[in-house]
Amino acid sequence: MTATVLSGPERRRRWTRAEKLRLVEETLAPEAKVAEVARRYDIHPNLLHSWRGQARRGVLTGGAGAGPAPSPERNGASCCAIIILATSAGKSTRITRSSFRELEVARYEASLAGRRYELVDPQKRHVARELEARWNTALEHVAEFERRIEELSAMSAACPKIDRARLLQLAHDLPMAWNAPSTDTRTKQRLIHIVVQEIVCDLDDATNEAVLLIHWTGGRHTEVRVPRVKTGRYPSDMAPTAVDVIRKLAGHWPDRELAVSLNRMRCKTSNGEAWTTVRVREMRERLSIAKYDPAKIDGQMISQMKDAERLGICVGSAKSLVLKGILPATQIMPGSPWLVPVEALTSEAVRIGVRGVIDRRPQFYEQYQYDKVVRLPGI
Repeated sequence: MTATVLSGPERRRRWTRAEKLRLVEETLAPEAKVAEVARRYDIHPNLLHSWRGQARRGVLTGGAGAGPAPSPERNGASCCAIIILATSAGKSTRITRSSFRELEVARYEASLAGRRYELVDPQKRHVARELEARWNTALEHVAEFERRIEELSAMSAACPKIDRARLLQLAHDLPMAWNAPSTDTRTKQRLIHIVVQEIVCDLDDATNEAVLLIHWTGGRHTEVRVPRVKTGRYPSDMAPTAVDVIRKLAGHWPDRELAVSLNRMRCKTSNGEAWTTVRVREMRERLSIAKYDPAKIDGQMISQMKDAERLGICVGSAKSLVLKGILPATQIMPGSPWLVPVEALTSEAVRIGVRGVIDRRPQFYEQYQYDKVVRLPGI
């Protein structure tokens, strides 16, 4: 009995995630070809293309699979760098192939239109004129596609080439790139779009927290818990009674501002409802408290809204100046509206702070700020 030994690649081989990533990295090297890498490791090129697609989607290192998981640095930042390389190379290749394909179709249509014009009877002038016009149109399309390919080639040559070794080195030191002085907000947003795939938000009523599950590119997940209590909300252990608030603020603010302050301090009515202007007026009359009279105000203190209008900034910016200590202001009690002295508006510190706010405004800020009339587009 004779046994025959068949040579060739082993069937049904199992590739670990680390090995797949290593092969994908080899295809991203300069002047590397997928077919040559696949031939070197005795695998089909379609399988290697599939692994490249999985690396671009970030699913190559995620989930359960055969073999041990990659190292932490390869599974994290390095995988993001590999995805950048694969995405940029694949996008450039797709654009070039699509442009040459369109050029090939345009040349075929021009050749077909030329043959039709040559075969037409010269006596049929109207038909010949129409076929000649179609031929010229087809030639214009060919010239347009050739010009577009030249522009794409010039743009590709002008774009700086990605240094693979430097990008992988930078991926290991992401905090340095994030905290660099030259990194602006747009660059940080692009980094987040590359590193983070999605963020799933859930609410934990037991702890009153928002649970954020961050899905990183490369398969890792991070859970972050954020308190749902907003900064600046009135503490529950310091919440006064509605009667105390109305007695202290009734002569200084109108009923509408009192209702806003009561709701900000988490004060409820006897029925557990929110405060309105009508309910504040009824409670004030029941307590025999006089209503707010603007004529009795001496004019030395103004509200934050009026001080924002005088300074020419929004209320949020005025409050920011107050919290930073630039604009002096006082409160009758915590949670009540701010009172700003009029003479403080002309101080040098306030002027510098307001100038800083104005310098950060958008280009067309003055066209819509403090505009009382709704503007229609185009008017």
